[in-house]
Amino acid sequence: MDLALYHYDHSVCSQKVRLCLEEKGLAWASHPVDLMRFENTRPEYLALNPEGVVPTLVHDGRPIRESTVINEYLDDVFPEPPLRPAGALARAEMRVWIKLEDDTALPSVGLLTFQRLIKPQMRQRSEGEIADMMAAHPNRERARLHRFVRDADLPAEVLRDAERKLVGVLDRLEASLASQPWLAGATYSLADLTWLPFLDRMVLLGMGDMLAPAARPALADWCARSRERPSYARAVLRFMGGRSRAEER
Repeated sequence: MDLALYHYDHSVCSQKVRLCLEEKGLAWASHPVDLMRFENTRPEYLALNPEGVVPTLVHDGRPIRESTVINEYLDDVFPEPPLRPAGALARAEMRVWIKLEDDTALPSVGLLTFQRLIKPQMRQRSEGEIADMMAAHPNRERARLHRFVRDADLPAEVLRDAERKLVGVLDRLEASLASQPWLAGATYSLADLTWLPFLDRMVLLGMGDMLAPAARPALADWCARSRERPSYARAVLRFMGGRSRAEER
């Protein structure tokens, strides 16, 4: 078995794959890809991932891309301990939560991240560095977004819409967790390790009050239990200087 992960410390999609690897107890080689230095646009990385995104898992020399696909692959190839529920109905529920993350949380968190976290870093990049990135990046829309936030703010209505969608998601999470311990039922699953990095990012984006016990007690309890799992220290804290998003508020 030869597992290597090309990832970025702060990437939520990288975090969810690292959580899966650690929940499985798998040995894996770490290959950092610094997105803020545009290492994802280097030819050697684009040869592994033509989209220029992280993470990419390489298993016995074969690349697997897209974090949701990677996690399903890992649970297929390394079935113990299982990270998908045994029943078909619970598995369907798990996949609905993961689809909600892919379709709603990822783009919404992404927009807020560009405005609040990436913008200050892009201001430190020279015009030449930005031009080189835009020429090399395979995703023209994403490349233009890097340039845009360097010089301007994203429209206020776009950011409000992103926050509104995330609040709606938090309400759905709270309602589900009020009646069961984990998102897909009685057992921790791929759905749980998928959502935890996004909730950590919401804290970093200034939305931590929405996750507090006073606001959403079931979700707050789920966050606490998820962060207490040994995988969290190995997959997240280890790459964040040992501090959780909650501790950095």
